[in-house]
Amino acid sequence: AAVSTSAAVQRVAQALESERRLRSIALTTRSTVTDATCAGDETLLSNTLLLLLLITFAAVDGVQNARVTLSVTVSDANDIGLTVSQDHVAAPVSWTARANSEESSADAGQVIAGVAVAAAHRLAREWHGRFANATGEHSSILTLWLPALQPEGVEQAH
Repeated sequence: AAVSTSAAVQRVAQALESERRLRSIALTTRSTVTDATCAGDETLLSNTLLLLLLITFAAVDGVQNARVTLSVTVSDANDIGLTVSQDHVAAPVSWTARANSEESSADAGQVIAGVAVAAAHRLAREWHGRFANATGEHSSILTLWLPALQPEGVEQAH
């Protein structure tokens, strides 16, 4: 089914409102396009974005004036980028390390972050996209890149 990115972003922002207020985190949503659509399931996309936002909220928890951004862009290759970013703290190691099922010392937050990142990788793979995880000394950028659906009537002849 065609999934509207603006509908998914609005759904996620509404779902996060209580958590955002509880943690005193500013959530900014922005888009460089009016709307972009991809093929998939809106609930699955919304839940994956929600997970990425929740682990980002956990990473910046306790940071004064914390800001997290959820943005939508479309690349020159016509891929939709759904990005969760923050510029306060380095991403936890659990975001980039492969989960070791034999390791019992991992706390619940690390396990949840591992599940969230794995879910994003799987969604991207199943929807013929990719998941990118960039971290800096004081930042993290989690991006789902998904192929955009072409507008009706613009299909190219084969």
